[in-house]
Formats: sequence, structure tokens, C-alpha cells
Amino acid sequence: MAEQNLNNSALPVGEERNFIGRTDVLGKIYGILSGDRPDRINAIVLWGVPYIGKTTIIQQLIKDLSEKRKCSFLDYNLKSKKVSSPNIKGLEPYRPLLESFFADPLSISDQMSDLLPPNTDLFLIFKEFDALDTSQYNDKNLSDFGKAIRHERLKFIFVVDRQPNEDTCPLLKDIQICHVSCLSRKKADQLVHFSADSLVWDQHSLDRIWSLTCGHPYLIQHICAVIMNQINQDTVKPADIDTAIPDTLRRIDGAMRKIWKKLTDAEQRIAYILANSSVSLETLSNATKLPDNDLKDALQILQKWGLVKQTDNKRYYFQTELIGQWVEQLDEIETKDILIAIMVGFFVIFILFYFL
Repeated sequence: MAEQNLNNSALPVGEERNFIGRTDVLGKIYGILSGDRPDRINAIVLWGVPYIGKTTIIQQLIKDLSEKRKCSFLDYNLKSKKVSSPNIKGLEPYRPLLESFFADPLSISDQMSDLLPPNTDLFLIFKEFDALDTSQYNDKNLSDFGKAIRHERLKFIFVVDRQPNEDTCPLLKDIQICHVSCLSRKKADQLVHFSADSLVWDQHSLDRIWSLTCGHPYLIQHICAVIMNQINQDTVKPADIDTAIPDTLRRIDGAMRKIWKKLTDAEQRIAYILANSSVSLETLSNATKLPDNDLKDALQILQKWGLVKQTDNKRYYFQTELIGQWVEQLDEIETKDILIAIMVGFFVIFILFYFL
């Protein structure tokens, strides 16, 4: 698979005014989906850690394309089976076609094309593509899929959390990949100013935001929102940012739980160890009890997700301090959840006993 890395590009987060660097990001996507490529493949894979901004990039793409050309859009979540569209009324004819698309992609592509108005392209957005089991696909399935993604009137966007490869997802082996990652320092600072534009940020405060978020746009927006609610003066100091951390951790808890559930057991073990301090590979091996290959594979994934980084002296640490702090308090969070569940259970038993 050929990969185009969108690292250091600004990603869209929140309201449209916070969509920083749209020319860089969208320009690469337009180039791939222009239909001018020699292989005629009208498809792209967007991959990146959850909450990095993949969906908002697509929303901006839809907005821009709707103003420039005749397009229809179908958004299909392969996990929830939810179908939506910003401009197609009456989705029922498309629902069964989307649900069975990967079983017969060539025939269904033609059927979808027949449903379109004249001179209109259809953009098919498949989210949670990781949920699709492709292990049983044979050579004919792969061949038909290869022809479908070259359909003249259809454009495909596949959205995944993990970088696909030929072993894990043979269907995507010929499709260009775009890695959506954290913001560069310059773009992160711009997003800070956009997210809290009524405040004055000195360099020390911007440095502190960077050390906590490492340019993750979701984290930047949430910590800035907390600061806006708490601060009593116009100028933000590093101490104001540290004061905002507890509330920020509570705000991002739901999103972090979803990310945590997407990690494998090996990746979670490593995250627990790195939440407290930077450690060597040998220490990680001893602490996690993982086989060498499993340990190295898990570290590689965490590094690609932008969660973990390696120092020059071969030590590993949590690149995003705020996520590291969330992982560090994870035991406390889970203990509270268990206690709440027990209290709810006792309350239900009491009610049943009292009224029955």
C-alpha cells in the first residue's frame, strides 16, 4: 500500500472556524479522488487514532465538493450499520446495497450508479472499516472489488483506526493511504488561539499545552474549554493550565475509554507501565511478561498512533502527557465504577425487597 502521511498537517476539529490547514489536507484527498490517476482507482483510506479528526475532514470535504460539483454522499458505518446522507432523500433503496456491498461489489456498484441523477458522482464513505471481516474473501471477491473501486461514477473513502496492510485487509492493498495524525507545533498553537480566542497566551502557556497534548486536536479543544470556564483573568499562565487538568480528564473520559477498548491486551499492558515514567525495552519486557515479538509489535502500533515515543537513549515514554495521566488514574476510575455498580445493585435489591 502506498501511504501519504498527513503528519504535521492541521486537522479539522469543532466548528468550521477551527478548520486549520484545509488546503494541505483536502488537497491531498482531492488529488487521490480526482479520477486522473493512471490506475483509475477512485478510493482512499483515512487512518488514525480515534478522535484525531477523520470525520471532520470528511465533513469539510462534503461541504467543499457540494459547492463545486454535482455529488451525492452516502455514509455507512460497518459496525453500527447506520446509513446517513447530507443530500440523499429516501435512503431505503441504498441500505440493502450497502449491507451486501462487499459480497458482490461489482454488481452493486452498477446498481448504485443506476440510482444516481445524470452527471452526478456518488461518494461512498465506509466508517469503522476495521469491523469488516475480510478473512474469507477469495480471489474473485478481490478482483471484483478492484474493478468496483475503478467505477467511473463512484468514489470511495474507507475510514479505519489502525493502519491496514495486505495481511489484515487484502481488500485495501492497492488503495492510497492517508495517515491523519496530530498537529504540528505551529498548527497546535493556532488551534489554541482559535479555541480560546478571547485569552492571551504567553509562550510558557503554549509550551505547557503542547507538553500535555502533543498536538492532539481533541485534547487541545477540551483543555482550552475548561480553561475558558475557570480562568478569572485575560492572560493564561501555566498554573491555570495545570488547574484545568482534573476537569479536562473528566471531560475526555468517555473518549479515552473508547480508545482504551480498541487497544490489545499487550498495548494496554505497555500503556500501564509507561503512564508513570519512561522505561527501557528491557524493563518493559520484564514488567509486561510479553514475548519479544508481541512487545515490539505493540510498541510499533502505539508509536504509529502517536501515543508512545522513543528517546535517543532507547527509552519509551507516553508522548501525550494528558493521556498518560488518564491511564495512570485508570485503576481509580475502574474502582469507582465497580463501587457505583455495587451501590446501584444494593439499591435495586432494597427497592425490590421493600415493595415486594
